[in-house]
Amino acid sequence: MIWKNNLLIDLRTAYQKMLSEKYEPGESIQLLDIVIESFFGYSRIGMALDPGIRLSESEILKLHAAVKELLAYKPVQYIIGKTRFLDIELSVNESVLIPRPETEELV
Repeated sequence: MIWKNNLLIDLRTAYQKMLSEKYEPGESIQLLDIVIESFFGYSRIGMALDPGIRLSESEILKLHAAVKELLAYKPVQYIIGKTRFLDIELSVNESVLIPRPETEELV
């Protein structure tokens, strides 16, 4: 995959357009931001404050793979390998069910 530059902000925009074909625009950017923050540690605010953030080729490939999985409707929790439940961060994979927010109300 060849990009003009490795600027995270440009990659984010391009991938958001791809995701918006299958998700609502607000949801697509939110999913992408979850992946970016989980994989690389850059929050939405951090990206806005430093638009010159560049990713390495391996990081771009990792992000691209995550976007492909999102396009296949794989839950973002499985992609990043974790989720939050009752203020606890849990590790998850395809072998376990992702706790639903409604379950927190029951507990």
